[in-house]
Amino acid sequence: MRKRYLIMFAILAYAAALVATLPTAQLLRWVDSRPAQLSGVGGSVWRGSARRVKLEDAVADDVHWRFLPARLLWGEVAFGVQAQYAGGPADGRVSADLHRELHLRDFSYRMDARRLADFMPLPIAEFSGDIRTDLERVTVRDGVLHSVTGKVTWDRATLTSPFETMLGNYRVDVRTTERGHRAQLRGEGGSLAAEGEVRVQQDGRFNAAITLTPARNAPSELVQQLNFIARKQRNGKYLLKHSGSLRDFW
Repeated sequence: MRKRYLIMFAILAYAAALVATLPTAQLLRWVDSRPAQLSGVGGSVWRGSARRVKLEDAVADDVHWRFLPARLLWGEVAFGVQAQYAGGPADGRVSADLHRELHLRDFSYRMDARRLADFMPLPIAEFSGDIRTDLERVTVRDGVLHSVTGKVTWDRATLTSPFETMLGNYRVDVRTTERGHRAQLRGEGGSLAAEGEVRVQQDGRFNAAITLTPARNAPSELVQQLNFIARKQRNGKYLLKHSGSLRDFW
């Protein structure tokens, strides 16, 4: 009996070593990687790279991954991943567990705010500043976002066009509660203070309520824009409220 188990273990160990050292380009000929499209693939499943990875409209360049065997003790198949996305560095840990859940942990990403124009349907404004995303954990279950914990900071957020003004330093804290996902916004230190939150239900419906407060020395052009997009309150602040579905944005 012991001999039989030793033979089985040897076969499994050989199979694992074979997959780990198999060139990634060869493996992709056998495995359907859709909807992701990989090009310029090199290395192995154990440690490899791709010049470009495209998933629908999202494109990541200079992608590198490494297998993390220690996570197998927690019942996960995990990889450490580094890439360039929209001109900024991104890295984190991607894993899948026995419950068919996908996890993204310890994820960080930096982006120059000038790249925000690439994500706008109509580039009517230009910005500068450093945007940093730090996510402790993101869990996807059955193809749907189940939970998220992290923050997004925008230091020295500056509007550079159609007029120039330093808006402030902004931070968004994101977490998941029993009622859905919640993002709390707070910003100060410039010409436009902000405070409020966005609540997103599991079905993608959201409600946003943001209070915007222009500084006394805020440019008149900024105040004109606030009068156009938000409702002025008696205390001089502006209330921006909106609801809808995230599906309307993509």
